[in-house]
Amino acid sequence: MGAVYSRCPHTAFVMGFESEDATDDASYVANLLTSNIAVLNGSSAMIWEILENPTTSEDLILEITEIYGVSKETVAASVLDFLYDLKAQGLVKVSEAIILEEGV
Repeated sequence: MGAVYSRCPHTAFVMGFESEDATDDASYVANLLTSNIAVLNGSSAMIWEILENPTTSEDLILEITEIYGVSKETVAASVLDFLYDLKAQGLVKVSEAIILEEGV
């Protein structure tokens, strides 16, 4: 099992909302340590939703392929690039998966 991605505890986010003047379907994610804000639309907002629970990049890619009905080859590089960007912005953290053996 590989690296596990999860939201950093110093982030806050708001889902888009509808108003009388316009429809805003973006999600806004803030790094509370730097005050930087990322705007997420479409599949990037979906990835952020999935990251509510820690997950590996492999499982995340699989879930995206199922949601959007595309091949792993189509989305893998883009998902990995996006995870790298989220990490660089301090919005997600990466840890190694711990495999527990039964009976230990």
